[in-house]
Amino acid sequence: MAFKMEQKKDTIRAKGRSSHHPLIAFIADVKLVANMWLRSGDTSSANNFLGFLEDTLSKLKNKTVSLIRLDSGFLNQIF
Repeated sequence: MAFKMEQKKDTIRAKGRSSHHPLIAFIADVKLVANMWLRSGDTSSANNFLGFLEDTLSKLKNKTVSLIRLDSGFLNQIF
């Protein structure tokens, strides 16, 4: 099973509206969302990523994860 994590930031800013910085985990071979967290738009990429990863892996139970894709915003002293 191929497994991808993507992080996207809402780039549309409208006055008075909240923006989001979601974390989304996909199961690539069946094109399904495995997990998704909507975070505040002012959140850094790596903020609470390990919690998201643990939550996602617990939902996948004993499945094997073969790929995790992250952008450079996740690179910090944790990894």
